[in-house]
Amino acid sequence: MARTEAGRPIGPPPRTVVALALAMASASCRGSNGPVRLDFQFVPGEQYTYRYTSRWSGRVESPGQPPRTFTRNEESEIRRTVESFDPQTLVATLREITEAKAREWRIDATRSHSWTREMVLRIRHDGRVVGIDGLEQKDGFYGQRYFEKLFEQGLPVFPAEPILPGYTWKQSKPAPLPAGGTATAEATFTFEGMSFLGKRRCAVISEVNHLIIPFEEEGQRGIDESQGKGRLYVDIEQGIPVREEIEREVQPKRWFLIRGKQILAPGRTVYHSVEKLDLISAKTHRPSGGT
Repeated sequence: MARTEAGRPIGPPPRTVVALALAMASASCRGSNGPVRLDFQFVPGEQYTYRYTSRWSGRVESPGQPPRTFTRNEESEIRRTVESFDPQTLVATLREITEAKAREWRIDATRSHSWTREMVLRIRHDGRVVGIDGLEQKDGFYGQRYFEKLFEQGLPVFPAEPILPGYTWKQSKPAPLPAGGTATAEATFTFEGMSFLGKRRCAVISEVNHLIIPFEEEGQRGIDESQGKGRLYVDIEQGIPVREEIEREVQPKRWFLIRGKQILAPGRTVYHSVEKLDLISAKTHRPSGGT
């Protein structure tokens, strides 16, 4: 992956709250014109394949140096398989494999990258992620703990009761800051109503979020702070996420330990991304209204 001179990968965490909100496997919307209940149906053996695309640009400002800009395009194929479902705990286990390709343009060079990532997700019927395994890297960017915080803050946990269009719910999580104190990560979700994507009749859920994801690398601590908005489309017959679109602005911040105190590093990095996740195939054991 691309890195700055300080070694930090440039660019948003892998969807982030596109691969993020769609790390969910299947959601069920029951109802027609009346109230709709959102929950997950997990059927062992089912497989879902998604195409993730993103385009983002950034600007790096460092003291005593001219600003540097960059752009990056990425395309990934994400395959999720439902391995098991526990009817006692209502927790499903999914295996996710991502194959990604990216091309980056900077002042000094053009770079291409490709990589594969595999993880195991354990998700409750209401969308809450209760565990992540399988990643070799535990700390740092894109490590297991990073994804745990990312999913905890950004994934919707569906209301227990049936809801009507216009229903809004909020989620918040405390986020400790490297220099002390605590900030609050927040996400707001709204059930907007129904819409067709091809032959699939979908529930449309909009989201607005402010995420604060802590990280630690090479003895340095920091946060990725992002503001985002987007929409999630869920097939109401099979409960499969069909599409997610999100636009985000992210500002990484890091602190250095100097004489026993955490000091905010000078300079500023900001990047803006437009991301999209589309379902391209689904191997299910249920009737489908789509392809």
